[in-house]
Amino acid sequence: PKGTVTYAPHSRLTLTHQARNEGVEAFINVNVELKACPPLRRTEPLDAPNHEIYKVFRHPLPGNTPEAFPERARVYKISLGGESHVKIENVEYDFYGLLIPADPGTLTVVKDGETSQIEVEIGQPVTKVEPGTYSLSVADGATL
Repeated sequence: PKGTVTYAPHSRLTLTHQARNEGVEAFINVNVELKACPPLRRTEPLDAPNHEIYKVFRHPLPGNTPEAFPERARVYKISLGGESHVKIENVEYDFYGLLIPADPGTLTVVKDGETSQIEVEIGQPVTKVEPGTYSLSVADGATL
């Protein structure tokens, strides 16, 4: 999939932007509005198999250098499926988030022992992530 992830901190100013699809493939834009600060946030990045930090957003504060700006959001790339049938098993998420797939398929989510199967489309927000223990997998041969 093509594209990027951006973040804009809440302010009283209106955020205006433009996006243009310069290709022939579908352009998917997912906007998430956070209405309140999550009650639980992780101080250190998640260190779990098949999770890599894709992007970190920092909020500028007067008098700080960019490296000292506090982290406001982290985006993780989670790799599932493929030829090696990668699964994620018993990973403790102690934060809130949202799963948004980059490829279509059938996602199996096990949270604290409860299983659900979800047919997903590219860019469709699948499920919110709440603190708990998760296992994630996709149907044979698929990637997500």
